[in-house]
Amino acid sequence: MLSFYYNFIKKNFLIMVPLILVLTRFPFLDFVDLRFTKLISFQFYDVLLIFSASIIFIKNPSKFYDFNLILLLIFSFLYPVFSVLNYKGKFGISETFVSTFLASSFYIIGKYVYSLSNDETKLIKIIFLFIIIFSIVPLISNITAIIQNGFMVGREVHLIWSELDFYSATVFAIFFALNVSLFPLLLISVKKKEEKTIKKVAAFIFIAGLLCVANLLTRTSFILIGISALTVIGILDRDNIRSYIFKLIILGFVVIILMASFLSLLKISPLYIRFFVQSGDTGFLYTRSHIWDEALDLLIKYPMGGTQRLSTALYAHNLWLDVGYKTGIIVLTVLLIFTIRYLAIVRILIFKRKLSMILRTIILCLSVGFLGTFMVEPIMEGAFLFFCFFCFFFGMFYSLNKQISFRHF
Repeated sequence: MLSFYYNFIKKNFLIMVPLILVLTRFPFLDFVDLRFTKLISFQFYDVLLIFSASIIFIKNPSKFYDFNLILLLIFSFLYPVFSVLNYKGKFGISETFVSTFLASSFYIIGKYVYSLSNDETKLIKIIFLFIIIFSIVPLISNITAIIQNGFMVGREVHLIWSELDFYSATVFAIFFALNVSLFPLLLISVKKKEEKTIKKVAAFIFIAGLLCVANLLTRTSFILIGISALTVIGILDRDNIRSYIFKLIILGFVVIILMASFLSLLKISPLYIRFFVQSGDTGFLYTRSHIWDEALDLLIKYPMGGTQRLSTALYAHNLWLDVGYKTGIIVLTVLLIFTIRYLAIVRILIFKRKLSMILRTIILCLSVGFLGTFMVEPIMEGAFLFFCFFCFFFGMFYSLNKQISFRHF
């Protein structure tokens, strides 16, 4: 598999270089810093990626042009414009240009990358490659923090590129949302040698992500593991469903027994304190729901957005509500249509018997990772790159559906 990754990057060097630079936020050529907000920084290689995607699009417009791309361009343009107008911020042409075309470039490149795979195994390897690239720098940064400070000590980590800039656990854990969502792959039974290799790689990706989110003490990541484990049951075939549920139950019993056996030690662990003590009597989701209620009230009261900020938090911790209460119903509607179209494509793919069980499981798990994170975290200002990565996979999945199905959107 390593030789496949080496050859893939080598053959597609010109497109992989800007992709790797953007996904890892590599500091080289960081002399151009186009800052849109405090948490979104557009740099030279963002422009380089947009240029690369433009070349791909110009060579064959009909292949990459579709309604999803139009929606994405409209949303990506309106969001920064309405944000600036509503909050009377500094309006910059360069910021709007990059923010408008960066997510769209990821979508185009996602469709292009899919065209490089001629079978399912190669497609899965490519998917894993990009998940690894996306999480590799945060992974190394987490390991470095563990070596320096100890395990589960502190909830702020700095990237290896910078000793000064610290990122909160909320933002940092988003890099591992896809890793931990791949958990169901570990329990699925496979027979082919290539699929067994895929399971081993998935296990490595999951364990690496689990180590990091445990160190960051993030509740969202563990919720994603549970949701992905349960939702996969709905698409399993007869050969897998009984063994999968059996393994899931056994694993659940093992976890409960271990927790009961070491309860005294568990109660003083940082993980237990984070989950059960710091959450209070109301709990994590109850707190989020109160923020969502306020954001929804503001959206209803001010449908054009931006009139008033939240009183209980900086963000609504929900992609759609954050967009709605800040920029209004028009921008939110475009985003909702874009999201619904993604859900429609995923629904078709996960029940498409032409696809292997393992590929359908990966598509569902990644969707849980993306949409589950969108539900509870600040995305547009806290993790814009994660939204761009979502657009990358949307382009890939849309192309997959177009190839195997007559149901085009």
